[in-house]
Amino acid sequence: MVSFTVEPGVPTLRYDYGFNVGAPSFSAALVTNASANKIAMIGQVWHPNKSLTSISIRKVHFRCGAIASFNAASEFRVSLQNISATAGPPYQPDGTQDQFYDFKTATTALTQNAVNTTGNLSGDRTVDLTADSFGDTNSRWLAVVFEWQAFNTSDSVIISSIPDFAGYGLGGAISSVGATWSAQARQIVVYFELDDGSFAYLVPGTVFTATGTVTVTSTGAIRRAGVKFKVPTSRIINRLGLHVGAANGYDGRLVLYDSDGTTELISVDVDNDAVVSFTTNVYEIDFQPVTLAAETFYRFVWVAGTTTAGTVPYFDVAATAHLNACMLGANAMWTQHDGSSWADTALRRPGFAIGVYAYESPGGGGSKVIGG
Repeated sequence: MVSFTVEPGVPTLRYDYGFNVGAPSFSAALVTNASANKIAMIGQVWHPNKSLTSISIRKVHFRCGAIASFNAASEFRVSLQNISATAGPPYQPDGTQDQFYDFKTATTALTQNAVNTTGNLSGDRTVDLTADSFGDTNSRWLAVVFEWQAFNTSDSVIISSIPDFAGYGLGGAISSVGATWSAQARQIVVYFELDDGSFAYLVPGTVFTATGTVTVTSTGAIRRAGVKFKVPTSRIINRLGLHVGAANGYDGRLVLYDSDGTTELISVDVDNDAVVSFTTNVYEIDFQPVTLAAETFYRFVWVAGTTTAGTVPYFDVAATAHLNACMLGANAMWTQHDGSSWADTALRRPGFAIGVYAYESPGGGGSKVIGG
C-alpha cells in the first residue's frame, strides 16, 4: 500500500519563468555597442546527472538578439572567468579570461535572433560540482563574459535575456561601461556543452530559444491551451498556476483534465471583471487535494469562455536535452485543443506551476521538489 507524507505549510510553487507579470519576451537591454561595454552572467554551474562530481566545459551556447552591425575587422569574445573575491557588489568577474572564443565576421559570424555556439574554447574548463563557494578550486561559480576584443565604430550586438529579479542577491546578469559593473533585472540565455556532448546549465539562467503567445477563444482555432504533464511517482496536489493574458471582456476556466483529456478533475471559473489587470498574469488556484498517478499524463489548461481573444504565452527550447533545465523535464510540454482534438508540442511549454500537498513515501523517502 502506498503511503503519503503531507508537506507542512503552503505548497511550494515553482515557475520556469520567474514570477513576473507579462508574457516572457526577449529584452534588448543588454547591448554591447562600445569598446568598453561588457555583459556577464554570474551563477553556479549544475548538471542534470547528479552523480557527476566533475565536468569539463568545451563550448558555450548563448542567444543573440539584433545585431545592428559587426564590422569585418571586429572580434567578439566570449570568455569564462572566475568570480572576484574583492570587487563588488554585485558579484563580478575577476577580469582574467581563463577560457575564451572569438567570433569574427570572416570565419565565425554571429547570427542574430538565434542561439549561437562557440567553437572549442581555448581550453576546457574543469568544474568541480562539489565546490560550492567561489573561492574553491574549480568552483561551480562562474562568470560568462561577452565583450569586444576588437571593436569598430557602429558595432552592436544584443545578448538575449528575459526580465527577472535583479541580482538574485548573489548571481545574475550584470553589465558594465568601463570598470563599473551594475546588476540587471534579467536572465541571460546561456548554457554549456561539455567534452562528452552533454549539457550543463547556470543558476540563475535560462534556456529559452523562442517565446510567443497563442490566441485562445471559444470559437477559434485554439480553444484550450496549457501544459500536459506527468509526475514520476504519485503526488497529491492542491494548487496549480498558469500564465494567462485576459483581455477586457475575456472570461474562461482553469481546468485540470484527467488522463483521458475529457474528464475534468478541477474546474475554476475566472471572471475577467475580477482579475487584477488585463495584462498577462500568473493565475493561481487552490482546491481540495487531488491524487496524481505516477507516469500518467494530465492536462492543466485555460479554457476560453468567450469569443473575445485572450492569450497563453509559451517558450521553446532548442533540443530535448535542455528540458532537463526546466520543471519536470521532458515530462511537461505544451498542449492545445481546437475544439475536436488535442495537439502537443514537446519542445514548447507555458509558464506553469504545481503545488504539492503530499508525496509518495513508500520507504520514507521522497521530495516535494518535482522539477529540475
